[in-house]
Parts: sequence; structure tokens; C-alpha cells
Amino acid sequence: LAGAGIGPIAALVPPGLRAFVLPNGPPAGTVRSGDAVDVLATYGANAGRPYTETVASDLEVLQVVDSGASATTATNGAPAGPPIVVLADPLTVERLARAASLALLSIAIAGEESPLTDTFSEAAAVAVQPAEASSP
Repeated sequence: LAGAGIGPIAALVPPGLRAFVLPNGPPAGTVRSGDAVDVLATYGANAGRPYTETVASDLEVLQVVDSGASATTATNGAPAGPPIVVLADPLTVERLARAASLALLSIAIAGEESPLTDTFSEAAAVAVQPAEASSP
């Protein structure tokens, strides 16, 4: 239970972390509390040379805000889902806020963790392994 004067989100934020609201989440029903997401920012989307970078990785979704509306529209006119609240450390919150003011934010949803395979690196490692010395 939350103490007196503490809001429902603040009561869920662990010490040392902050809750950050991503105003345009994915379509309703796509994520839920406890999911992990990466936040990407696309800068210069309307300037002819856009680029995208990952602003934050593996953030926990604290809550999906029930906005009561069935569909919303992002600032770029694309359909967007309800806002989501993520947990992050203060430095990451600062990066998220900066990106939100300058870029189009999107999220990538992390699934069950499994090792990623980089086929280029594996092929290179096999190619450079020394051949076993044969004994005379």
C-alpha cells in the first residue's frame, strides 16, 4: 500500500529508479507490466537524412496507461497505442527526455532471452582457428 501523499505510480518505483512516461506506446495489448523494451530514437525523420539510435535498453514496463481512448495518433500522424511507463535510472531518464524532445521515439519489445548468434563473427572465428599440428 502507498503511504499518504504518494501517487499510484510513485508507490511502484523502487529506490534509485524513476518512472518515465513514453507518450505514444505500441498498439493496445502489445505490452504489459513486467515486459522489457528498448527505446529507439529516430532523429531527422523529416530532414532527408534520418538516423536511428538506441537510447535505452532492457527497460521494464511498469504500467500501461489506460487512456480510455481506443486509438490515438502519434505526432507524425501514425497510429499509436496508450502511453507506457518504464523504469529507468536517473541518467537514462535524462537521455529519454532529451530524445523525446528531439526525435521520434519507438520501442522494440524484448522476448525471452536467448544467446544471439552473429553468423559473421562465427564464420570469421572458424576461418582463423589454427589447424591442428599433425605429429610425424
